Amino acid sequence: MKHVQLLFLRHGHCQGGEILRGRTDVDLSELGVQQMHHSFTELNELPSIIFSSPLKRCALFSDLIAKQHRLPIRILDGLQEIDFGDWDGQSWQSLYDTYADKIDLYWATPWDKALTPQNGEHFIDFDNRVSACVAAIIKQLLLLPAPKAANLNKPDAINKALVVTHGGVIRSVLGHILGDGFSECDAKSPQNQLARGVFKQFNLPYGALIEIDVFIDANDVVTEPLKAQQISCRLNWPMPSFK
Repeated sequence: MKHVQLLFLRHGHCQGGEILRGRTDVDLSELGVQQMHHSFTELNELPSIIFSSPLKRCALFSDLIAKQHRLPIRILDGLQEIDFGDWDGQSWQSLYDTYADKIDLYWATPWDKALTPQNGEHFIDFDNRVSACVAAIIKQLLLLPAPKAANLNKPDAINKALVVTHGGVIRSVLGHILGDGFSECDAKSPQNQLARGVFKQFNLPYGALIEIDVFIDANDVVTEPLKAQQISCRLNWPMPSFK
């Protein structure tokens, strides 16, 4: 059994006003930068590696932290927010003026393919993308050299990844942990219905930091893609977020 840790950090408050961001690439506001720095200082120790969404509200901060602390960094497309297609980048006011009924139905049941915005990413595709990306991150952590223990009283040091990403991605991850694990979505699964409830109802503030212990049923070096049944997770109480 192997043990690693994932530290998910949601990006901070953004510039651009009250819009549906998704894939729209905007910078952090000054407050957003403060939120992320505050959350980073909550870490007990530095991560072994940083993984980040390529969107600026995640990648610029990740690159800065990586350079400051001489940490390896990987930019992964799989960590991008869900693509809202024709709705992406529009103000909430404009969206409700134009798509009032569709907007409410979509947020109530985003996994209903018929409700996916024009040219947008279907929720099931998004959820499976996130699941595959997290499994790949876990595998990369397993391939890193074992870290040296910073404290002689705690010799069992583990590799940790800081994963800088978006609210939708983190809610998807939480849903998998509380549902069927990191398996592909099954529309008929009661556990995945629970996961969807987490995605729809869970509020995640800007700069939120969530710690997840991951246990992998693998004794040798992992060379093949990890299977969902090899991965079990323990969700720790969310770390404090900056207001």
